[in-house]
Order: sequence, then C-alpha cells, then structure tokens
Amino acid sequence: MASDRLATCRACCADLPAPAKGRYAICGNCGSLNLVSEFDASEDNLRYFDEVYARAPVESSSRYQDLYAFFERIHNRLFRSQIESFDADLQRLDRLVRTAGKVLEIGFGYGEQLVRWLKEGADAYGVELSHEALAKFKSQFPDYADRVLPSFADLGTKHFPVIYSSALFEHLEDPSDFLTRCRKLLSPDGVLVFRFPAIVDGVSRGRLLRTRDINEWDPCHRGLYTRQGIEHLMRRTGFRLVRCGRSDYFGYKVMSAMLQKGISEVEYCRSPTVSYPALRSRFTYILVLISALAWRLVCAEFIVVMAPDRKYGTTA
Repeated sequence: MASDRLATCRACCADLPAPAKGRYAICGNCGSLNLVSEFDASEDNLRYFDEVYARAPVESSSRYQDLYAFFERIHNRLFRSQIESFDADLQRLDRLVRTAGKVLEIGFGYGEQLVRWLKEGADAYGVELSHEALAKFKSQFPDYADRVLPSFADLGTKHFPVIYSSALFEHLEDPSDFLTRCRKLLSPDGVLVFRFPAIVDGVSRGRLLRTRDINEWDPCHRGLYTRQGIEHLMRRTGFRLVRCGRSDYFGYKVMSAMLQKGISEVEYCRSPTVSYPALRSRFTYILVLISALAWRLVCAEFIVVMAPDRKYGTTA
C-alpha cells in the first residue's frame, strides 16, 4: 500500500528537506539519511527479498575471490586493532547467548546464525518477513521448522533475554515502533544486539553528497543513521547504549569503489567478487581493489548493544 510522503526523520523526528541524494533526504538535525518512497518498507522489502531468495545465489568468480582474499589480508593487517575489537564483540554475543540459553533472531534470512545457535542447544526462535526465506528454512531444516515464525504476534507471551538482528535495522520504515515492540519482548534484564550499517562519525554533508556508498540501497535501506540519530531513537523508545563497536568491512569499500567507477550492477548483486560486465579485465579489478585499500567509508558496519533504561519505565 502506498504511504504518505515521509515528512520527518525516522531517527529524531525533525522536519526533512527535499531529497538531496537520489531519493535520500539528509536530516538537518541529526544528519541521518532517510529514503523517501511512495511505498512503505514492508512492501518494498518483501517484493525485493522474495525475488532474491527465489533466485539461485549469485556465483562469484574464483579468480576474483583469490584476488579479493589477498587484498583483504592486506586491509585487515592495516585495521587489525579494529577487527580484533569487533571480533571480540561477536564472541561476547555468543557467550551471552550461551549464558542466557534463549535468544530471538529477527530477520534471520538464510538462517546460518539461527541454526548454529539451535545446534549448540540454545532455546532459539526466529522471525522472518520473507515468505520465501521461511519456506526455504523449513524445507532445509525440517527439525527446526517450529522455531521460525512470520511475525512478532506468533511469539505469543514469550520473552527473551537476548534479541538479535543483523542487516535488518536499516530496512525498517519505523525503527521507533520496532524498538518499542522489541522492548515488550525482552526479559527484565535483557539486551538487544543489532548489527547494521550506519554513517561513521565526522562525515561532512559535502562528502556525503559526493561519495557513492553501497549502503545507499534504494529501495531497501530506508534509514542510514548517524550516532546522534541512533541516540535519539534509543531515548525515544526507552533504551540506553551499552556498547557500540565498528568494523570497516573491506567488502563495503570494494563495492563502494565499484559504484564510484560506474559499475552499477553491484547495487543488485551486492557481492565484491562477481565478474561484472564492466569488470571482465583482471587488471581493472585489481585497480578497484587497490583503490578500496585507501577508501574512506561513509557507512561502516556497527554492532550496537542496548538495554532498557529503567528511568523510562517497565517493559509491560
């Protein structure tokens, strides 16, 4: 169903100017990017991801995979401290799930993380909007078919000490409503752990306008938030920040460098190792990888841990 034209920022509720970058409007208050679409997120995302999950996975080029891996090792040496810190955050998540014994994953996609936790003995459930993803999961993992559901409502009265999502938050039409729903599903001392791309600190409006970023994904990414925008969202929904970690994922840099060079196919396939028509030359691909080593990201991957702010009230 078509929605009204977005008038306020999804993060801080400030009035938005007209879109300045494609269909993205830049909030003058918190600096977050907001997609303005005639359709709401559930309609746009459901249509897109049902098509993606119905297709055969995109095949990467083996020769490009080898080149990518070589340059990624160089990149990871340069960013070793940051990568080790981010890996430590992921290990903390696993320890948290093992200790709590119960977890909800929202937007589980192909289900790799959810299945791993289930096999490790966690009392794990998943919620997924895409009918195709649900059907594929149930077909591939029939023993866990009763653990995946199409909506929050199907969870009944269950509560969870850990709620996790990866690559979901940026797709939401109304992140404030989503956080409020999550808060009601949390156990009293529970935490939310979200992984999503967000705008890095210190990005000027000029660089935001000049630079193509793979995470500016119209129509799927509805909001790309600054830290200020995320803090606004947490305050409005009764959460406090526990921890925030950042990873300058090399794949983001490679795909953004491709976009900057006019290789538009990467926007749909979203893989840094596919032999796109404009990248048939090994030499051209190497030039992209070299430029990616020095690429300054507009959006990096973040892991954000938040907990209910007791001053806000109860979760009931």
